[in-house]
Amino acid sequence: MSDYLDFEEDFRANEANNCRPLLFRHDALVELTVHQSAYEGMELQLLDKGHFAGQRATDAMRDHIAQAIDD
Repeated sequence: MSDYLDFEEDFRANEANNCRPLLFRHDALVELTVHQSAYEGMELQLLDKGHFAGQRATDAMRDHIAQAIDD
């Protein structure tokens, strides 16, 4: 299953500059340092929340998506 879901090679090969990562600083499921390395060279936005609290931060996620669309 993890081989099927591993899209890192395709992600890194994509040269489009249209990824606007929004990460959760206190995510206990996937540590921030793991996420950060995947988005090297990209501007990250961090929410001071964990994984589940971050999922409930719909206003912040909506604002982030709207900002990315406007850019």
